[in-house]
Amino acid sequence: MKRLFSCLTEIAFIGFLFMRGIQSVPAAQIVRGPYLQIKTPTNCIVRWRTDAPTDSRAQFGITQTNLDRTAEMSGSRTDHELTLGGLSPYTAYFYSVGSSTNVFASGPEFRFVTAPIGSQSIRIWAIGDSGTPGSGVASVRDAYTNYTGSRYTDVWLMLGDNAYGASTDEQFDQAVFGMFPQMFRQTVLWPERGNDDIYSGYYDTFTLPQNAEAGGVASSNEYYFSFEQGNIHFVGLDSTGDVSTNGAMYRWLERDLSAASNQWLIAYWHHPPYSRGSHNSDIDPTQIAMRTNFVQLLERHGVDLVLCGHSHSYERSYLLHGHYGFSTNLQPSMILNNGSGREDGSGVYLKRSSGPLANKGAVYVVAGNASRPVGTGLLDHPAMFISLLEYGSVVIDVNANRLDALELRNDAIIRDYFTIVKEVPPALAIARSGTDVLLSWPASQTNYVLHSTTNLASPISWRTVTNVATNSGGQRTVRVPNLDSNRFFRLEN
Repeated sequence: MKRLFSCLTEIAFIGFLFMRGIQSVPAAQIVRGPYLQIKTPTNCIVRWRTDAPTDSRAQFGITQTNLDRTAEMSGSRTDHELTLGGLSPYTAYFYSVGSSTNVFASGPEFRFVTAPIGSQSIRIWAIGDSGTPGSGVASVRDAYTNYTGSRYTDVWLMLGDNAYGASTDEQFDQAVFGMFPQMFRQTVLWPERGNDDIYSGYYDTFTLPQNAEAGGVASSNEYYFSFEQGNIHFVGLDSTGDVSTNGAMYRWLERDLSAASNQWLIAYWHHPPYSRGSHNSDIDPTQIAMRTNFVQLLERHGVDLVLCGHSHSYERSYLLHGHYGFSTNLQPSMILNNGSGREDGSGVYLKRSSGPLANKGAVYVVAGNASRPVGTGLLDHPAMFISLLEYGSVVIDVNANRLDALELRNDAIIRDYFTIVKEVPPALAIARSGTDVLLSWPASQTNYVLHSTTNLASPISWRTVTNVATNSGGQRTVRVPNLDSNRFFRLEN
């Protein structure tokens, strides 16, 4: 009996130790993220990394207190990736991530807004050469966070050199995920790499649209891609790869731009076509190739804004078209508007909708100043309206036919700003007044001429209507005697 009691005691003690061992094993912890990737009107990808293998589970919903939908994946892994699907366009969602037994991250800061369908207000934040962790990039980040406040950031772009000298996971985490934890929780990052992005796991870390998951034409790789957000078509190019006109990227871009029909076209990559900062676009072969090859193609399809890094400075051009040579080859005719582009200055940059300048003109921005404003160079490229050597980032708001952009210095001072407005063809209103016809259109559209014809058979012979116009109530009106039973009218720029 005594021996039996002793055995039972030993068994109980072993069981106690076993249970204590189970209870003392800590739950897995997140060591990267969570971070958002590839957002569309109906889907968003969330990724995270844990220090120990677990299965994957994310919960999401339109209120933080009711995450009533679930995405999950069985099996164990440390790198987790789930698609949150069946979402509504332009709608805010909250989410949490974890395993089937634990929630690793949740709270009011874990939220995102899906992409809109059609024209909606879009805010874009662009940073270049941000890959040196420390107080410099932190000040750029904090300046933007304070500036945007509660205004959600719809699109986040990195312009290359996102992690200088990062050859290990730890170094990459410090330069990228460690510097922007809040942004990663709420806004999808669409990065392009630079010549100093040497981290071997770069493309394993990000999920980028290679199969037209977010619009555009499939590129079949993550090095270059396109995506759409609202009325904007974005093109991300890999200037560290093959930049020839017979390369795969160029051929893909031809197909992609030919299929695009969005109101705005924004392109971004690392090596700027125009710069006289720490890199000279008259000397650097890659910058020359991007200018002579890709700028021409983009301008043929009406590109509106080009964002680049590489030079550790901020440089912003006039409204340009047709400048594909060296800085000494710049002609006055290639500067479509040599003003500031500022509404309170010499006026906004206007892109015409018709006539010989229809859909021509783009602004080129160098924004390689997010962490390394150590640039040298004269900062005197003749295509540039302004050039600055300072920490900063670029903020862009697109609303319908208007694009507003600014350079936000790291002390939250706005150092440059400009506006591009796309001319909207005026609507021609026709009414009768007795036997006459009254034709009217917005008086602000002063560059339009009224034409008429009596026969629409080809070739059509349009004649200028020379009747005197009057301006009243914001409308420009022409009275035309109704001399013909059939008469057709049009406005032409």
